[in-house]
Amino acid sequence: MPNPQPSNTTGEVQFFAWDENKAGDGIVVCIGSNFGQKQTMAHIPTKANLRPWFNNYQHAAEQFISPQWQKQWREHGWLVGTNPPLKPRFFIMTNLVPWITNTAWGDLPHNTAESLMKQAEIQFNGGFLDDLQNEFPDAFAVGHGINENILPFLFQYRPFERWRNWMLYANLSHKKTPTRWTDGRFVF
Repeated sequence: MPNPQPSNTTGEVQFFAWDENKAGDGIVVCIGSNFGQKQTMAHIPTKANLRPWFNNYQHAAEQFISPQWQKQWREHGWLVGTNPPLKPRFFIMTNLVPWITNTAWGDLPHNTAESLMKQAEIQFNGGFLDDLQNEFPDAFAVGHGINENILPFLFQYRPFERWRNWMLYANLSHKKTPTRWTDGRFVF
């Protein structure tokens, strides 16, 4: 597989990683920008300990118990269908760009991020996301990483809309609760 930006990627790819909570029910598919978060995380196995991201997802999902949050998110079109499940059995993380980058996605210049997004769209045409949607059509999808150069791409490709139930969220890599939306970004 060709490396679209050798100076910004390791050349390795990771299409998805998953974790299981045997006491849970349902499936959550989280779609972000990439697994790149620097070289220290360059080789995430397919089955992985995703507990830190799961805990942040669960924190986000708990916010939707509040009718005020539900109303605000639905009015903005950030929550469609059912509320996010609080304790899914399977937690899957995938990305719009499968290449592992040498630096955190949010640290990439916007034109580099855009180039990687376009190259991934050309090379993969969303195929791996289609495979996930076909395999898990009833999963709850989460588009996340909105404050890290990804919002325009989430709206352009709308990968989460492959599922009936989905939400947009700031970033599951951080345990932060957005309080409002201002100037195209979540404010914490």
